Amino acid sequence: MDDSLYDEFGNYLGPDLPESDEEEEVPQPMQEVEDNYEDGETEETGVPGMELMEIDDIPQTQVVLHEDKKYYPSAEEVYGPEVETLVQEEDTQPLSEPIIQPIKIKKFQIQEKGLPETRFKKEFMVDMMNFPELVRNIAIIGHLHHGKTSFVDMLVNETHSSVAWDVDKQERYTDTHTLERDRGVSIKSMPMTLVLQDTRPKSYLFNILDTPGHVDFVDEVTAALRLSDGAVIIVDAVEGVMANTERVIKH
Repeated sequence: MDDSLYDEFGNYLGPDLPESDEEEEVPQPMQEVEDNYEDGETEETGVPGMELMEIDDIPQTQVVLHEDKKYYPSAEEVYGPEVETLVQEEDTQPLSEPIIQPIKIKKFQIQEKGLPETRFKKEFMVDMMNFPELVRNIAIIGHLHHGKTSFVDMLVNETHSSVAWDVDKQERYTDTHTLERDRGVSIKSMPMTLVLQDTRPKSYLFNILDTPGHVDFVDEVTAALRLSDGAVIIVDAVEGVMANTERVIKH
């Protein structure tokens, strides 16, 4: 190609081309191409896999309205005719209601009426049960008639403002059985839960087990010690250490 025959923009400036060259460069009319597509004529080549693809629809340039256009398949085409689909244009759930409901922990308490008033709230005692580090399990052990049940009565008096302490009268709150009341001897281990404070003062939840002092009910003492973290040994200052006192110490 001679560069002198073209300007800087690539336009041809040379002499006129012969008519034979112009005829060779004339493209095939568009109408003939469309006729070939309509007649289904295809050019077969000798190379396998290089056959011309047949076009079903000729691209058209007519104007299609926006509401007539189809961008996505319908729900029936996606899920099938047997699936019922619903489309809601307005949200029926109010904005004040969360989409994912939070987990609500409900607390139920059964309270008896007519109970004596305590120096602590019942709700406070129940909530302390959820903190094991603030719970103490102790057993009251000792010889017969050394004052184990009376010691528990003193703790009840300290935690109940409406209970009047009478030195000459034993309330025996942990002796609930009829035989225990009649004979004045504890037969079974009886638990009692109280909220007590130390010298700081720091509140703790005490699960107190009042055990029998008779030698025939030492099995109740053994079971109570298995459930307890510690023990309080009650010794009568007059009688001193007795046989059953030594027995429970060996436990």
